[in-house]
Amino acid sequence: MTKSIPYILFYGILIVALNAQDIQFSVHADAPKGIAPEDGRLTLFAKVSSWQPSEQSYVFSAAVRDWSGREHVVATDPFQLRLGRTVKDLPLTLDEYGPFFIEAVLKDAASGEVVESTELRVIRLIPAPELTPEQRLQSPIGLNVHHGVDWNLMARMGVHWVRDYSWGWLGTAEKAPLAVNGTDFRAKLTRATQAGVYVLPCMRDTLRDEEKGFMDPDVVKAAYRSLGDAFPEIPYWELENEYEHQLQKNNLDSLEIWGPFIEAAHAGLSQSKSDGKIVLNGTAGILNDDTVELLDSDYAADFSVVNYHYYTGQSPPELAVSNMNVGVDPELNRYAFVDHLREINRLAKAHGKKAWFTELGWDVTYGPAVGIRNQARYLPRMYVLSLWAGTDKLFWFFDRDSGKKRIFGSSGLFDIDGNMRPSGAAMAALSAHVSTAKVVGRVDLSSPDIWCVLMEKPGGGYVVPVWSVEGDHALPSEFGQARGFDIYGNETKGLAISGDIQYFHFAEVPTAWKEQAPVSLITPVRQPAFAGHALNIEVEFPSAQAPKLIWKTLPEDFIAGEWQSGSGKAFSEIKLPVGTAEGEYTLTLQAIGKSGWTKTWSITVIVLPPLTRGPVPYKTGEWVDMGFTANEGTEGAWRFSLDKAEGEVKPASLDLSSDEERMLSVYVKAASDGQSAPIEIKAIRDDGLAQFFSIPPAILQVPRRTGTDADLGSGSGSIPPEIFTYDDSDFSVTGKVLWSEQGLYWLLAMTGTPGDKPAVPENFWESESIEIMLNSRAGENWGWEDGTHQFFFVPVEGTDGWKLQGGEWKRNDAIQKSIFDDNRLQARLVDMDDEGYSVAIFIPAQVIGLERLKAGDKIGAAIARRHFKGSLRVMSDASWPVSKSELLSGAHYWGELSLID
Repeated sequence: MTKSIPYILFYGILIVALNAQDIQFSVHADAPKGIAPEDGRLTLFAKVSSWQPSEQSYVFSAAVRDWSGREHVVATDPFQLRLGRTVKDLPLTLDEYGPFFIEAVLKDAASGEVVESTELRVIRLIPAPELTPEQRLQSPIGLNVHHGVDWNLMARMGVHWVRDYSWGWLGTAEKAPLAVNGTDFRAKLTRATQAGVYVLPCMRDTLRDEEKGFMDPDVVKAAYRSLGDAFPEIPYWELENEYEHQLQKNNLDSLEIWGPFIEAAHAGLSQSKSDGKIVLNGTAGILNDDTVELLDSDYAADFSVVNYHYYTGQSPPELAVSNMNVGVDPELNRYAFVDHLREINRLAKAHGKKAWFTELGWDVTYGPAVGIRNQARYLPRMYVLSLWAGTDKLFWFFDRDSGKKRIFGSSGLFDIDGNMRPSGAAMAALSAHVSTAKVVGRVDLSSPDIWCVLMEKPGGGYVVPVWSVEGDHALPSEFGQARGFDIYGNETKGLAISGDIQYFHFAEVPTAWKEQAPVSLITPVRQPAFAGHALNIEVEFPSAQAPKLIWKTLPEDFIAGEWQSGSGKAFSEIKLPVGTAEGEYTLTLQAIGKSGWTKTWSITVIVLPPLTRGPVPYKTGEWVDMGFTANEGTEGAWRFSLDKAEGEVKPASLDLSSDEERMLSVYVKAASDGQSAPIEIKAIRDDGLAQFFSIPPAILQVPRRTGTDADLGSGSGSIPPEIFTYDDSDFSVTGKVLWSEQGLYWLLAMTGTPGDKPAVPENFWESESIEIMLNSRAGENWGWEDGTHQFFFVPVEGTDGWKLQGGEWKRNDAIQKSIFDDNRLQARLVDMDDEGYSVAIFIPAQVIGLERLKAGDKIGAAIARRHFKGSLRVMSDASWPVSKSELLSGAHYWGELSLID
């Protein structure tokens, strides 16, 4: 790296003249793809160039530190250098497995001053175990890959299955084994087989027509007959990638339309030389209703594997409640990921199918990024957690980064430069320890934060993966006689239980562990309920080992029925009082074994509102229709009335059911000061079941701005916190909006700080952000049209501290492109402390399509704030006049700014 480089341009050639003291210093290691040789011995090569005429003494040194920051070795090499270039080599030995961070330094020998330095990351992989072909076939360790994958490297990483997207190039297989682009897939499959890797071809975008859906069944049948003949040794074929999602835009995603495609593909394989089976990649997430429909259909006999995707964003897998993958109903986020996983696996196996988890992963830098450390931590935990839940195979997404700055763009085990990330070393250790083991169950180590999974090894003995989710815990004494290995496969003794998984090998485990491991709570650990209803709690166990079941904690007024046992299961009913308020309630259940062991489960009951209201705000002085629906089990005659507002509702009573929306007309008299505030509608059923609906105003009165910036902090034009819809009560938004002929002035104050992770404007929807949506075209509906603008403002941290950066998203074709640092907008942080922050924003009239603003103007508007809190980056939204998902889904959900003098 040079410090001062004068230059001249002479006859089109750039001639660089460096100062006399300049030094160029570069370092590389003999570690292709950042992977050290198997024995850990590598060499650093430093290239040093000097333009100084006199001889100078230097020292080339390297400090090697492991994952935890512990220094392993320091090597030095003094040398003399005068005008010219030299290459110095420095041998190093990595004495453990996993990632090492090497700081290479060039120092002046006389002064000890650092001249230049650089850092490299090198990974030493644990040796892959020798598996039989049958063991590799049954192995759960898989990875999604691109064309050009290094098959021998897959073997070194312990990857036994790859899901390869490039097979779509075969098209309708008329030229198989050659693809239309000339790729020889016979040669590709031979190389994979020689490396001991099985291929799951993903026939993405091959037999689907964008407008008509799938091709003619006869074409599909012939194609799969040709594929089976060309590659008879391939055991499974995946028909398509997220096909229902691909077809939704043309309303072609019904079973009647794509069912014959499954049937035709199966028929084609059946008539070929192959015994290959169909892997069915259905809805792009875990949607149980769709799975049930498919498994109960006439096409169930045509496939052998239920295949699903799930991404948890920034959440660790054990705590995740939301699937970030496309096509997933946001209402599902009240269910735990582990509940969905167990349920989909049970459904598949009850119908004689295998269950494969073919896309999972975490981003390192783009999208909802978690960094390299958490990516490496979450990978083995997700695999073991999924195996415990009954999954047969898992495929990480992706082998290498896509190079695109978007969600899933940095989820590779290799970065964009082709160098392995620590997660690749974690994959190798995971495979070495669990690829042939069979899950027995989970062992309770006295803390719900600890996961301990008991697995049987094929040759006898046990492997026990152990980790914690949020804290560190002392290692129980039972582990004293076991051989322990860390997340990268290094043998270790006495490490605390932490977020880094450890693998313990036992010749024999305590009897209490073997007895309690198969005892399992079948009931979801998070489940919705309604006041006045009952929940069924179910526990499963070996028939000869029925435990005693007791409730350690039960919310007040919840009534637990007697346990009923039979056929290896026990059932109990929990009744909720009619007056149970909405919210989350924790129940703690304990099983006590005959030999005295205990196993405890925590169940979160989410009491939901009995009625659902359509997302329509109210307007003073106007009748507004609002739709109401009963949730299943809360049907009946409901009486409605206005609470804390002058006005009327009609009819006064509605007979509500779960399958039909009924309309209620609401009229609210304008307040004397002209300002609108939220109103409440009370709904009550004959048995006392009640619900209050807070209805936000659709119209905000916006006064003229008459002074300087000072008037933003006082006076009228308020935006009260009560008008916002929140999905978390721990934070709030308040402020005001004013106008002048030049534009709109906003002052917004937020509780809850941006946290320690600055926002990323290019992914503002996955960052701490404020969105202001405006439409200057007056009308009854303000929807997503050419007059719509979606502005976003994110707190970012630079060298000069925090600032607010504004931009505009390309919401429609009238906007040329998204702007991520929009100099048309004025946005600044007013203040920030440990409690929250406030912002001042000015949006010029011209930016929203008006030459100037005037009294009487009406502007369609909506506001949304996204907030992330805690080390787990839990996401919450606040928005006006309805929830953010509803703002984005329809025109009539928007509010209105009414400009007044």
